[in-house]
Amino acid sequence: MKPRFLLACAGAFGILARLSAQTPAPSAAAPAAETAPAPAARPSLPAPPILPSAGLDRMTVLFDGKSLDGWDYNPDNWTIQDGAMRGTGKYGQIFTKADYGSFRLIVTARVVTPEINTGSGHLGVLFWGDRPAPGNWGTAHALQVQPPHGAMWDYRLNKDVRPIRVIPRQNLLYHDWHTSEILANLPTGEVRMAVDGVEIIRYQAPDPTVWKKGPIGMQIHSAKSIVEYKDIRIETDPSENRLITVKQ
Repeated sequence: MKPRFLLACAGAFGILARLSAQTPAPSAAAPAAETAPAPAARPSLPAPPILPSAGLDRMTVLFDGKSLDGWDYNPDNWTIQDGAMRGTGKYGQIFTKADYGSFRLIVTARVVTPEINTGSGHLGVLFWGDRPAPGNWGTAHALQVQPPHGAMWDYRLNKDVRPIRVIPRQNLLYHDWHTSEILANLPTGEVRMAVDGVEIIRYQAPDPTVWKKGPIGMQIHSAKSIVEYKDIRIETDPSENRLITVKQ
């Protein structure tokens, strides 16, 4: 090999080496931006305790937090979660298998989601309506009361009814647990409700004869909400015409 050719090759290799040294190494990829965690759900505040009384002792447990025996419901809508019956989905009320006329009902309930009060994502207790056909869990042409604020609705006429407010509306948060007592007298058409030991509404049906003995239902009012009901007790044909949870 000729010396002149070897010198040319050596010069080319030198240029390549200098270029390689001057070329910066590729930088490492920048770490992906971290996604901020979703805010934790605000825990629901517990309901105030109910004071023991002879009236409470007379009541029968309708839901013990362990089984949905004694209830008619769609299993796609209702489960048991931490001792509460949990409902979600469209038109998925849960009804007692027994029918009731005059009664005292005590139930503790909350709206799991949404966490803020909305016009449709609320609770409801239905009574004095029809027995729904098998496989149907609609509103049963019943009378409804809405814990914890005390609004009412007539599903027979599909319109609201206006109870007398014993105290001004308290704007309680639906997401918190509240205990409601409903005292319903079928022959007279009178309904009274207390929430957390305070009477909030009284209602007198204009014509009590339009109502009848029927199942009691816990309502899912909005398909987008999750609701829970627990510690449900009942007294049929109450011996005392007073709200036993009201603090004296």
